[in-house]
Amino acid sequence: MLTHAADIADGLLTNGSWAPGVMDVYRPMLEKGFAKRKTPMTIENVPIWAHVDVLVTDDIKGGFAEFKEYAARYVGGYGGRAPAKS
Repeated sequence: MLTHAADIADGLLTNGSWAPGVMDVYRPMLEKGFAKRKTPMTIENVPIWAHVDVLVTDDIKGGFAEFKEYAARYVGGYGGRAPAKS
């Protein structure tokens, strides 16, 4: 998807997988997509936006519990349920 985005898009809006050090992994994919473009673009001039999840609360335990639920749904397919035991 990164290669395709680098080929057709004017920038990247990441899904939360952008962190320090990931360019070592992502750079070859991005450069492959840039090479296919009709309009030139490089790593140095592509806008990349990343998002950060923030929860403002005075309830630290409750905040962690809420975020753990969010993370579990994200990793587990947004609320998919395990099959019922027979």
